[in-house]
Amino acid sequence: MKRVAVSLLSLVIALSFAGLCFAEEQEIDKADMIKQAQEGLTNLEFYKGEATGKMNPEFRAAIKQFQKKEMEMKMPSGVLNAKTCDMICKKSDEKKEKDKEGDKSIMDKAKDKVDEGKSKMMPTPEMPK
Repeated sequence: MKRVAVSLLSLVIALSFAGLCFAEEQEIDKADMIKQAQEGLTNLEFYKGEATGKMNPEFRAAIKQFQKKEMEMKMPSGVLNAKTCDMICKKSDEKKEKDKEGDKSIMDKAKDKVDEGKSKMMPTPEMPK
């Protein structure tokens, strides 16, 4: 009987430690998710604060603005759930791609101007041989 009780107690203790480790891992994932959303909302110009991985009133307000404008919610909650986080990341990635394409076209335009300038240059006399 004592063996069964000791075995059960050992099992309970082991599961408790496993639960604590899992809870810590969830907290880290939650902080990472918050930080990722903060960075995305900064890129989308909804959030002006630092990406700390912690909830704050400004961040919650930015989530509400995003939900209202981008997710077309009539009554935004300001809650960062998986759906909202995924949408923030998706929109942020789209904006980054669009910005990258814009940068390319600016570079292409600049290159074209340089090439155009080269064609307008006066020919230089050839050096004698």
